[in-house]
Amino acid sequence: MNKMIQGVLLAACSAILWGTYGTFVTLLCGYGFSESAIAVFAPVGLIVFFFISAMLHNPKSMLPTKQQWIYYLLCGIVGVTGTNLLYAAALATGFSVGMASVITFANYFLVMIASRFIWKIKITPPKIGAGIIAIIGIAMLLEVWTDMSFSSIGLILVICTAFTFAFSYTLTKVAFDKAGSEPDAFYCWINIIGFVITCFINPPWKLFGEISSVYSSVGIIAIIVLLGFILIPQCGSYFCLGRAFQRLEAPIVVVIYSLDPITSAILGFLFLGQSLHAVQILGMLIIIAGLIWLQLSELKQQREEDAAAEGEPL
Repeated sequence: MNKMIQGVLLAACSAILWGTYGTFVTLLCGYGFSESAIAVFAPVGLIVFFFISAMLHNPKSMLPTKQQWIYYLLCGIVGVTGTNLLYAAALATGFSVGMASVITFANYFLVMIASRFIWKIKITPPKIGAGIIAIIGIAMLLEVWTDMSFSSIGLILVICTAFTFAFSYTLTKVAFDKAGSEPDAFYCWINIIGFVITCFINPPWKLFGEISSVYSSVGIIAIIVLLGFILIPQCGSYFCLGRAFQRLEAPIVVVIYSLDPITSAILGFLFLGQSLHAVQILGMLIIIAGLIWLQLSELKQQREEDAAAEGEPL
């Protein structure tokens, strides 16, 4: 299968799996788990999963070089911890979740600009158009006009979050392309770093008491949902994401993540009793149309470049 198509499918799978995140969190909170505990479950599951995967596929990759270690530290501190803290702080000011989602997705354009300087990747009209279409579709899907609340401090924090997202995505691609990092080792180490920092905020020993308490009151279903949360939007999504970054340009991976809110909206409608209006459905279709347009243009460009390299007539 074409490397580009593989990357697109992996990125799409990652986005769709990540789109289940909100549904799992809603269910876990409903069972009695605290949001702080959920924030600790995620990195712990990722650390265990990717450590085992690295040991099975390439044990030596878990011994980072000095260059890789710098990337791991930066992604762990800025990408994992910084992004989560900034986003949470922005929402704590009363900033609209819908507006925050639209603004943070604009990190796609920052990644595109960074990719132009680092990898000399062309900024084409379809790439710009797909990003604009995705933002319009996300705004319609989230119906941002129903809640336009924001503060100047919240706006600054959300814009900073967009930059930390872009920084993390770009540095991830750099670590894979220029430092020879393996996805399993990369995600294991950055989550170890993020977990260590998180422990200063949420002591992990509190988790055991919370798991026992929830299990006593709800039963095994709560533990099954917790395992699903760790395996699907965490391990499954990041497993696909790392391999997508190995095959695709960073901006393409990022824009495909516009499938995330589509998945979230559909699951909310099916399992959480949330409404789904005609405008939202139209927003979904607009996002998908933009992605299809971009991928077709990318495939056409790839065929033209391959033909030119082989000296064939276009």
